[in-house]
Amino acid sequence: EFTVSDDLSTVAILWNLHGASELQILEYADGTLYDPIPLPGMVASELSISAGGSMLAVTVEGPSKPPTVELVDPRTQEWQLVDREPSLGPLSADPTLETITARDGLTFTGWLFRPPDGVATIGAMLFLHGGPEGQGRPGYNEFFPALLDEGICVFLPNVRGSGGFGRSFMHADDRERRFAAIDDVADTVRFLVDNGHAPAGKVACCGWSYGGYLTQAALAFHPDAFAAGISICGMSDLNSWYRNTEQWIAAAAYPKYGHPVSDRDLLEQLSPLPRAEAVTAPLLLVHGLNDTNVPPSESQQMCEALTGLGRRVRLLTFDDDGHQIDKRENRAVLRKAMTEWLTEAFAH
Repeated sequence: EFTVSDDLSTVAILWNLHGASELQILEYADGTLYDPIPLPGMVASELSISAGGSMLAVTVEGPSKPPTVELVDPRTQEWQLVDREPSLGPLSADPTLETITARDGLTFTGWLFRPPDGVATIGAMLFLHGGPEGQGRPGYNEFFPALLDEGICVFLPNVRGSGGFGRSFMHADDRERRFAAIDDVADTVRFLVDNGHAPAGKVACCGWSYGGYLTQAALAFHPDAFAAGISICGMSDLNSWYRNTEQWIAAAAYPKYGHPVSDRDLLEQLSPLPRAEAVTAPLLLVHGLNDTNVPPSESQQMCEALTGLGRRVRLLTFDDDGHQIDKRENRAVLRKAMTEWLTEAFAH
């Protein structure tokens, strides 16, 4: 991300480094690129610059910093809050960047949040981003602190197909290559256990939107790897999702997932619902009933299938919310449900 001052003297640049942000100034006249300006949070966005380049405005956030708009003078590197009373919420410590080697040799990274000092680790939760071209970033997340306080470490893997790592990596999960992205999720479990970040048999998977689909797929393709799953507004059957989602969303998804006519068999093979019998881990399905991106029928049909198989499954719905589950009271309910679902799963 970059922006140029009106007088063309100064370029402000935000670099994306595995999901973390770095801010630099380039003097356009002589090409001088200055050292990075230290940010007050790990993630920055929405960069703007004054007409003469003397002041920058940017939204900054981090695990211990809810999103706030701040000003900085690039010469003094002094920051000034614009939001005089930034929103407050539960906070967590900064994560560490970890590198994973997949079974086929591809490397990818992720952000590891650890429980506070003095809190024993009882398990781990993978949190899978949406997209598929989204990115797990070390920003603010109101759901993580409650899990960390219970001894559940949280890991944000950027498996193949994630954005922010170049075009080749972003397209590495297109169509039939999505099977490898599902394997990446299982390889992340192996990494966490082998490196002592989670006890064996105590890793759960959670994701939102595409991440919800990937959670269900991981539980179906690698059932022995997971102690529990949480799918929030996720797809369970790519063919039925194509039929019921918004037309523009379906059209945009053809290159990523495949075409609903010519690739119908592939879509069925990639879908968790036809493999529901393989799912053995307890699964919490969450959906806003006003969701038009991923219709709630996607969670409902998976719940019905697993219930019919005698599996442990719960469907949590919000009749006044949609794909983002934006309402504060609903997010509080979701936060509590997630924490209880995982602590109970890890207790067995």
